[in-house]
Amino acid sequence: VRRVVCGSHDMAKNARLACAVACIGCGVCVRKCPFQAIELRDNLAVIDPDKCTNCGECVGQCLTKAIA
Repeated sequence: VRRVVCGSHDMAKNARLACAVACIGCGVCVRKCPFQAIELRDNLAVIDPDKCTNCGECVGQCLTKAIA
């Protein structure tokens, strides 16, 4: 199952200052996931392991490489 590498809930600028691969809460992964397995909670992508099929679509779409 995929996971978000950096768990900062800060706004994008502060999150990136704290972690080079921070989720910036852009929502691209949410829109691109074909299984609706990702949602944004407090500026952070959260992946539902029960819905994730490990297809990797979110990894390829993540702008900051925050999903591994």
